[in-house]
Amino acid sequence: ERPKTKMNENLLKFQPFSTVQSISFWQKLSDLKLNLYQLNDSTRLIYGHYSTSAKPKIPARLFFDEESFETNKPPKFEHVRIKVPATLKLFNTASGFKNCKSNELLRKSAEQIFSGIFDGSVLLDPSVLNSVLFLAFADLKLNRFSYLVGIPAIISPRPFERVGKTVSFEECFGSDGREIFGQFFSDNAVPPFFAALRTETKLEIENLRRFDEIFFAGEKFSEVFFAFLDPSSLDDHPGWPLRNFLILISSRWHFERVKILCFRPVRKYSGISFEKSFVLEVNLKGSVQMDLREKSAPKIPSITGWEVNEKGKHGPKTIDLSNHLSPLKLAEQSVDLNIRLMRWRLLPELNVEALSSLKCLVFNCGGVGCNVVRGLLGWGVKNFTLVDSSSVSKENLFEETLFDFSHAGKNKAFCASDSVLKIFPCVKSEGVDFEVPKSADLCEKSKVQVLESLIERNDVIFLLFDQKDEFQVPTIVSTLYDKITISVFLDKSSFKIVRHGGFEGQKGEPNRLGCFFCCFGSDFSTEDECSERINGKRNRLGISMVASSLAVELLIGLVHDPKGHRAKADSNSEEDFDMSSKFGLLPHQIIGRNLMESLELRTTFAGENCNYCTSKATAEFKSTFKS
Repeated sequence: ERPKTKMNENLLKFQPFSTVQSISFWQKLSDLKLNLYQLNDSTRLIYGHYSTSAKPKIPARLFFDEESFETNKPPKFEHVRIKVPATLKLFNTASGFKNCKSNELLRKSAEQIFSGIFDGSVLLDPSVLNSVLFLAFADLKLNRFSYLVGIPAIISPRPFERVGKTVSFEECFGSDGREIFGQFFSDNAVPPFFAALRTETKLEIENLRRFDEIFFAGEKFSEVFFAFLDPSSLDDHPGWPLRNFLILISSRWHFERVKILCFRPVRKYSGISFEKSFVLEVNLKGSVQMDLREKSAPKIPSITGWEVNEKGKHGPKTIDLSNHLSPLKLAEQSVDLNIRLMRWRLLPELNVEALSSLKCLVFNCGGVGCNVVRGLLGWGVKNFTLVDSSSVSKENLFEETLFDFSHAGKNKAFCASDSVLKIFPCVKSEGVDFEVPKSADLCEKSKVQVLESLIERNDVIFLLFDQKDEFQVPTIVSTLYDKITISVFLDKSSFKIVRHGGFEGQKGEPNRLGCFFCCFGSDFSTEDECSERINGKRNRLGISMVASSLAVELLIGLVHDPKGHRAKADSNSEEDFDMSSKFGLLPHQIIGRNLMESLELRTTFAGENCNYCTSKATAEFKSTFKS
């Protein structure tokens, strides 16, 4: 082992910071990334804090918590807390974080400190000497965070040396000093760095800006102590903040030997104790010196400051919060992230909250119904009521995508609801075994009341029936409650999608869009042909997927239009063709023939004599079933 020389025995050593991030810090960062930062990877100001240590042999810790993002809010005090400005750089990709030029970023941070020393701006805000660089990448799907923390320190060309032994606070300042520092501590928000000037008659405590004025004015003082709030818990070694403070003292005021007060006040029940504070003398000869008459700062010396990882080397650390969150919470966060990524990259106007709170009622859980529900799940809808009275048939398992072999013979509504909860357990899904009345003239009052209750408590109604007469009563009730209503009807290799125009009101409404029956003309087959299809013939399998996708996309557009289901209807006409909305066209009807051979957008206004969507029809319905 190499023998110690007098030189290296006297080298001044500093206890580095060990950064600590609370779980609440990462949770707040995740929330801000999702809802505020999104894909904006600009640097941001946050704050950490450290305090004087009340316990021996505890590492000097620099804390980050949820309050770190509240840049205008003062920290809560416990003992002494010093705010530390930190530059947060949150990368969008793992590769961006891994390949970033971290050393260049740390050097730029150090250059800002060095420039502040030269122009004197650090005297106004001494916390800049403690500036932190915080680089991070948040994998929000896995709740895993990688980060790299640097606390830049400027290295003196010649190492700092201790002179003599440390002197206790009591020995240096006595009872008078206790009183003066105690009063200063009680009356002020203690700055991280300050100066104590001793004259022939008194001891005065000054901030660095005032000391700078006194020094350059040539005012007399017999002794000066440069003090800093010391986070170190070691008896003989000061904390990391002293490094840049010594550079300031040497370069700006050209001291070659200084007395440093390692100020470690501790609050106790009996008052404030300074017993852990001490004074050490430091030789600054050969350190950095500046000529303040120059126009710009000299070239910055070497720097250091990266926090070491678990292996004791410079490199990123990783924290995995997945173990702290329930599987359901992780699933919910992953789905929300997918929706928000769509908003960040494609649809900045996407109202995630509106879709999440939307309550959707789906009649008929067949091929179209299953695919509509899956499409709504993809858009982040979380509230479903699924209605059907039929059972799952083995022959339909390939088309009805919410069912598997174990569901055969069971009620479709219940099975579909269970499948939705298995896909995403955080949604609310209810299955209702209910046969929709096929005629207002023949249906029972009790059934109408159930139907009314279902429609009234939901925001969006999907009518996806196989037979034309099944649309009758739900159309009247959804019109009565003025709900967003979308009907889908399949016919062999064709389909029709209609968005209903809503409640007419007492005085009528010009150009009100028609309901399903207003639009049902000669486009589709006769009722005999429909019955033939239902009794044996099938649709082409892709029809239900195409029609359900278009129906869901139509709803998304309506939700984001200020007029909702009363929005102007777009058509194929060039005059009406308006793609100003990023959510696409909002047609009244979408008619697809022979799968995708032709796709027509059509508008039909409500008929004056319609038996299902006029004020006369709803009035007759109320008089019959609400009397």
